[in-house]
Amino acid sequence: MQNDGVCSLCNSKDESHQHLFFDCPFSTVVWHSLVAKNRVQGLSNNLGETLNWYCSNVTGIGLTSTTLKCTFATTVYGLW
Repeated sequence: MQNDGVCSLCNSKDESHQHLFFDCPFSTVVWHSLVAKNRVQGLSNNLGETLNWYCSNVTGIGLTSTTLKCTFATTVYGLW
């Protein structure tokens, strides 16, 4: 499989982790929807900061924590 380096979701920018997960218009809509539905506050539009937030705030095995972990993992997988 060949990839020309352009984001396959918007076909307008070079693909990078930051673009794919946060700067792409498609990804932005997905993240904003998930953040609103899960009532999450404090997330950034930066991959490193978001990962740090999750590691610090999503702990334990409760329903909310498990839901957020699954939501995050599924979203990253789906966008990738």
